[in-house]
Amino acid sequence: MQGVMVFKRKNSMWADVSPTGAVSDFISVWRSAGRNRWRFVLAALVASGSVLSLIIREEHRAAPRLPTITYINSWRADRTDEEIKASNLAFQKIKEDRLREQAQAEEETKKLYRTLGRIAGMDVDKIERDAAAQRAAEAKAKADEAHHLQADRRWLAAAARLAGRARPLSRPNPGVGAIVLRGGVVVSRGWTQGGGRPHAEAVALAGVDARGATMYVSLEPCAHASLRGPACADLVAASGLARVVIGCGDPDPRTAGAGIARIRSAGIAVEQVDCPASRASLAGYLAQRVKGRPHVTLKLAMSLDGCIARADGESQWITGPEARAHTHVMRAQSDAILVGGGTLRADHPRLDVRLPGLEGQSPRRLVLTYGAAPEGWTALPSPQAIHDLRDDLYLFIEGGAGAASAFLRAGLVDRLLLYRAPILIGGGRQGVGDYGLSALAQAHDRWHKIDQRQLGKDTLEIYEASPCLPALSPL
Repeated sequence: MQGVMVFKRKNSMWADVSPTGAVSDFISVWRSAGRNRWRFVLAALVASGSVLSLIIREEHRAAPRLPTITYINSWRADRTDEEIKASNLAFQKIKEDRLREQAQAEEETKKLYRTLGRIAGMDVDKIERDAAAQRAAEAKAKADEAHHLQADRRWLAAAARLAGRARPLSRPNPGVGAIVLRGGVVVSRGWTQGGGRPHAEAVALAGVDARGATMYVSLEPCAHASLRGPACADLVAASGLARVVIGCGDPDPRTAGAGIARIRSAGIAVEQVDCPASRASLAGYLAQRVKGRPHVTLKLAMSLDGCIARADGESQWITGPEARAHTHVMRAQSDAILVGGGTLRADHPRLDVRLPGLEGQSPRRLVLTYGAAPEGWTALPSPQAIHDLRDDLYLFIEGGAGAASAFLRAGLVDRLLLYRAPILIGGGRQGVGDYGLSALAQAHDRWHKIDQRQLGKDTLEIYEASPCLPALSPL
């Protein structure tokens, strides 16, 4: 008599298919383990009433959830401290009992597994040792992978910080950073130079033996030809590098994916790692490529009650010298700076950079107005006109309330810098006017804080717009 017996779980019940007399003893033993947290698939080949072989495949499921226990009296507002403590102790005891039952069921299942294995003539001890060794190897491989990924992100973040040295001097090209590493030691580094050439990769590879090393670069190396220099993908491909790690793909259709493919074709391992620091360092370039406009930062220096000036217009100074110096750093990192026509006529701001060593990095001055701009300024008739600023990657808006409201209404602000001074003005001029909210619910979930720092007595809060932030209403 020959037959095949298969035990499988079906609709939470253990069912047996084509059982034979030779294996009927297994059935009662198997069903006794119905509460276990393991799953088995058993196949037994039966011939002449004897088990010739038994194959056991074991799959450990994820740890089961504890049952959800809700105490109705926990919603009573008048519960005493003793009742709350008793309720918590009762829940803790039930939780401990469930864990103890689970551990006991798993131990019984393991014993059953070993018994069935020995009946089948299997070396259970060796199987368990091999399984333990495999689990240890998998855990080590997973830990190593996590360690390497963490190291890759740290070096990419360092490359992104190098890229900051190119901002905004590399315009209209993006500021990119590159680091060449061998054995954990930096061999060379580079960032995009003024005017956009040479690129970071070319600077990092110049005069360096990079064979067998790893390059970390914040943006995918370019793959398109230029009269100003060779494609970086070709330079990297010919460098002898063993590995290239990229923090952000290039959305430029001339390069997108082609740079990576060209480097790989040279036998170099290429990995693209999700790196928020790399993307942040390329915010202006990505905005131009994806949205067709510069990355826009709105700066507001205000009192605790949201005022940017007294009622008579006096505004110098709301914030202290540290906050004002930080504002000048932000100006130096921008391609263009904008104020509203009313602010220009009332305050005659200079909007230049007055920090030692950075005076030459004053941004181009723009004014939001329908009229003509004074000498040294460029007029923009509307917020949407920033889509014509094709060579600018970063636009810095310094006010006033009308310009701030216009850009917020149009959904064109990517980042907010709020400098808060620890003062109350009362009855002053508000930093932001009506920008099209038709309901309070529209104000929520439009911004999320990414940083906060102390600047002397003042506090700086930095917010980023939520993805796909829509315009509130037409202008």
